[in-house]
Amino acid sequence: MRILYSKPSIQVIRSLPERQMAKMLWDIKGVLQYPPVGDIKPLPGFSDHRKMLYSHPYYVIYKKVIYKGKEVLYVLDVLKGDDLEYYLA
Repeated sequence: MRILYSKPSIQVIRSLPERQMAKMLWDIKGVLQYPPVGDIKPLPGFSDHRKMLYSHPYYVIYKKVIYKGKEVLYVLDVLKGDDLEYYLA
């Protein structure tokens, strides 16, 4: 399974320090394992099965989609804890 990143998520990930960025990418790859590894919870209020992965101190918002006939993990956004409240409102 491939991982696709949205532009806002790429900007946030690139702005992180190198160790934090490596940890976040490692946590995102853990979602691809079976069973998924990490603190994963469904995102309330959305009907398209979005989920959030907690990678201290950030939340990775993602969903699985079909892209060109294959299942893909699509990372929608990366938010800090305070920004998550505004995302859900």
